[in-house]
Amino acid sequence: GAPISYTTPWDTIYLQGLPRLHWQLPPNFNRHYLRSALIGRLSADAIDAYLGHWETGSEPWWNGSCLDPLAYKARTQDAIAHLFPAADWPVIEGFHAAPDA
Repeated sequence: GAPISYTTPWDTIYLQGLPRLHWQLPPNFNRHYLRSALIGRLSADAIDAYLGHWETGSEPWWNGSCLDPLAYKARTQDAIAHLFPAADWPVIEGFHAAPDA
C-alpha cells in the first residue's frame, strides 16, 4: 500500500485497516437510527444535547444551562445500554488510544 503520511490522523490510519463494508446506506444513517431509537427513552433536549443539536442561547453545556450533567449522564448511559440488546447488535471494540509520538 501507499506509505502513510506523518500528518495522517491516527483515527484515519485505524479506519484504513478495517475491512471495507459495502452497505447501501444513506449518509448519517447511524445518527438517524440513534435519534429514532432514543425517542421515548430520553427527552428531546437530552437527545439534542447528545447529538450536538442546539441553537444559540439553548446550549446544554454553558454555565446558565438547566441541564443537570450527572442526571444527563446516568439517563443517557441507561438509554444507550438498552439499545444494543434490543437491536441484537454485538458490541465490538472501538478506537484504540492514539499511538505515542
